[in-house]
Formats: sequence, C-alpha cells, structure tokens
Amino acid sequence: FYSDNSPELVAAARAMHWPHTTSTPGRPASNGIAERAVRTVLEAARALLLHAGLPELWWPYALRYAAFMRNIEDVAGTSAYERRHGVPFHGPLLPFGCLVDFKPSDVRIALDQPLHKFAARAVPGIFLGYTIPPGGAWRNEYVAFSLSDARGSQTECLSDVPVHRVMELLPPVDDFVFPLKEPYELGRRTFPLAHVFADRGMVFEHLELDEPTYSDP
Repeated sequence: FYSDNSPELVAAARAMHWPHTTSTPGRPASNGIAERAVRTVLEAARALLLHAGLPELWWPYALRYAAFMRNIEDVAGTSAYERRHGVPFHGPLLPFGCLVDFKPSDVRIALDQPLHKFAARAVPGIFLGYTIPPGGAWRNEYVAFSLSDARGSQTECLSDVPVHRVMELLPPVDDFVFPLKEPYELGRRTFPLAHVFADRGMVFEHLELDEPTYSDP
C-alpha cells in the first residue's frame, strides 16, 4: 500500500496490518505513483462522459467505471481483479453510456410510477456501470437509468433522473449505441435557443450558425 502521509491512511494501514510505503514529506514529486494513477482515472472519466454524451454532473459514475475497468484489464495474462479474487471478471464488458435493456428495480418502481400490468418488464436505458460492494468482488449488479425518465427530465443536466441498481440487464444484440451522444453534441456545437430538450429530453432546440462572411478592406 503506497500513499502520502495522511494520518487517516497511516491509521488505516496500521489497523489492517498492511505493509505501508509513504512518500517523502514535503516532496510532492515523490508521490508520483499515486498522482499518475489519479490522473489516469480522471482523464478516462472525462473521456467516458464525452463519449457517452452525459453532463459533467455524472462524473461519480464515470470515475467508478474507469477505476473498475483498470482493475479488470488483462495485463500480461492476468488482471488486478483476478489476482485479488482468484478468478477473472466474468461479467459482460459494456461501454459506459451505451443503450441497454433492464428490468427496473421494484423498489424504484414503487417510489416512482408503477408499470402497467401489461407493459414490458424490461425498459431501454443508459448503462452507468457495475455495482461493486466493499471487498471489490462483483455480484452481478448493474447501475442504469431509463430513457423514459431522461425524456421527462426537467433539467438540462438530467440531475432529477432516478438511478436503478439491477441484476437483470441485457446488452444490445448488435453494435453498441449511445443515445445521448447526438443531443449532447448538438447542444455543444450549436447555439441553444433554450437550455432544455425539445422532445422531452432527447433533442435540443437550437440555431444553426452560418459561416461568417467578410468584406474586402
């Protein structure tokens, strides 16, 4: 375990009886291993949000996903996850922000709006990652939100969209699709007339800008 000299980290390592190597006090450069690891995950989370078309508000999910992907990455025939738990990660490898179908949480349905008796049990949604409990071993749980909730969002950043922890989730049959990417890029690269989605959350109202014209001096 390598860290700086934060008292809480020193105390935790002592309580867990972990070998603990620390950086040199007052020399930030000696903490380069930890700083490089943090930078790698931050850069990955930033790229994930951009690729998925999700606002910056969703960074905690992107950060957790990026860290977990590094743990299950196969390097020289094994991964940090496999070395820790003795078995490789056995779940499906799904990209952050892709379209999936999942069965909503019964608890969440009870809190929000119950499904119709004859409605499909699975709903299309956006994949946000894997639920990882203390200890780091995956237990077949995913995190996602439904597209219907996104369409009904009253905020531009989708901050009021409920998130589901589920076990029943189906990846796409064909290629991966990222439904939020197009409206996200439309909002970034055009001039919005209103900072809301026109079609209940899926298409920005916008104004296309023409190329500027210049007169001869």
